[in-house]
Amino acid sequence: MNEQERNAKIDYLKSYRWIEAEIMDDEERLARLDARLYSPGAVKISDMPRGGQPITMETLVAEKIELQDRINAKNARRRAILESIERMPSERDRRILKLRFVDGMTHEEVAERINYSTMQARRYCDAALERFDMLNINDR
Repeated sequence: MNEQERNAKIDYLKSYRWIEAEIMDDEERLARLDARLYSPGAVKISDMPRGGQPITMETLVAEKIELQDRINAKNARRRAILESIERMPSERDRRILKLRFVDGMTHEEVAERINYSTMQARRYCDAALERFDMLNINDR
C-alpha cells in the first residue's frame, strides 16, 4: 500500500467522526427549527413589509424536510463506514479500527484498551489499514 492509498483509507475512516459532528449540528438546527414551527406564536406571518423574503410556514417546513434529508444521507454514509469495517475478516482488525476511527481514540488509548504496548497497537492499526478494503466503498 502506498502513502496515497493509506491516506485515503485514513481520511475515509476519519470522516466517520466528522459526519457524526455534522449530524449533531444539523440535529440542533432541526430542534431550533421545530421550536420556530411548533411554539405558539413562533412564526408570525404579517403582510407588513420588512425587507427580504417573508418567512412562511411553507418555507420553514421545506427547510425542515431538506435538513432531515441531509441528516438521513449523513447517517447512511456513517453506516457505510461501519459496514466497511464490519466486512473485515479479523475481529482484531475490526476492533482496532473501530476504537481508533469510530470512537476517536489515540494510539495510546487503543493500546490501553487492548492491553498491548503503544508501539504494538500502532503496528496492529497499520496492519489493519493495510488489509482494509476500499474497493467496495460506493459513496464517500
